[in-house]
Amino acid sequence: MLRNFQLLFFNLIFVSSSFAQSDKIEFTPNLWSYWDNDGNKISKTPELFKNFNAIDLQNNEIALLENKKVENFRIELDIAGAGMAGVGFRGNDFFNYEFVYFRITSGGTKAAIQYVPVWNGSTGWMLYAPSLYGGIANYYEDEWFHVAIEVANKNLKVFVNNSSTPNVEVKLLHNDLKKGNLFLKSEFSACHFANVKLKEVPSLKDKSAEEATSNQNQYQYLTNWQISEQFTFNEPMAFWAYPRVEQELKGWQPARADKNGIVNLSKYFKHPQQTVAASISLSAKDTVTKKLVFDYSYTMTVVLNSRIIFSGKEMDNFGVMTDGEQSIDLPLKQGENQLMFYITGDSDVYGNQKKYQGRVQAFNWGFVARLNSYEGVKFK
Repeated sequence: MLRNFQLLFFNLIFVSSSFAQSDKIEFTPNLWSYWDNDGNKISKTPELFKNFNAIDLQNNEIALLENKKVENFRIELDIAGAGMAGVGFRGNDFFNYEFVYFRITSGGTKAAIQYVPVWNGSTGWMLYAPSLYGGIANYYEDEWFHVAIEVANKNLKVFVNNSSTPNVEVKLLHNDLKKGNLFLKSEFSACHFANVKLKEVPSLKDKSAEEATSNQNQYQYLTNWQISEQFTFNEPMAFWAYPRVEQELKGWQPARADKNGIVNLSKYFKHPQQTVAASISLSAKDTVTKKLVFDYSYTMTVVLNSRIIFSGKEMDNFGVMTDGEQSIDLPLKQGENQLMFYITGDSDVYGNQKKYQGRVQAFNWGFVARLNSYEGVKFK
């Protein structure tokens, strides 16, 4: 018993010291490379900003830590700016990574901090509501604030200004990423980064983060979808031609919602930019009307058994996708029913005004859907 206690005490001390002792990483040419938003390597040198020796990143510029891949770690740094500044980690490249960023102009609000999994360049902030994947922190434009990010297995904790409790504590969603690149990134405006310290830590099983997210899934979502290949959506033509459009769709593949019901369509296409159809089969024991509860980004048309029952564009709640924001009647016939969503992302909204790594693409493209009741209804 005493030996077990001693081992437990030693492990706690080891983990604590691993997180506490960090190696400072200076902004020297042999440690960092810098990239603009067209994917070109650029030159940067640190400059003094409000008493800190800092690197300045303009809109969508990236500072990549060279020759270093990390999986479980603690990073500390100071940030100042007027837009959004963040840390990408476990990256395969600049298109697929985990991302934590700070909305500096939203300091003091629930949207001050944001976590998103990035697939194929899509940051997807509208899909991952701050109520589930964000947190509150206080900071001000062009004033330094301190950040600590801890990543252990699937657990993420974010601390701002030396808070003793996490400002954000969530479970990571990018299941196919483990050890990978780490980089700093600015969005929408220039941001300054200083005093970067990094320490790799042992793999941990921190159940507190799992418990923090275990109660998020309150509902049974429509999870197992089939999605078509991308196609150009000609809205005036498609409205009278849906039965034919359905027959002509090709390249179907499975797509599955995550634990909070989110289907992120950018996950399935290397260049997310057009329209897809998502299909699911509902089997009703009898003729019955259910409520379809859903939300989406950015435009969506709902078709039931080849008949349009909804069409809309996400404009409210700052475009943030929220479970339960929309609901419509779903008149199901006895037997098999085909429910289809035609979803277009926001690539046309920004156009050439917001490119990523030199290309126009969708940043927010997905949906969440469930029935108000599954009594007498099954889905495949």
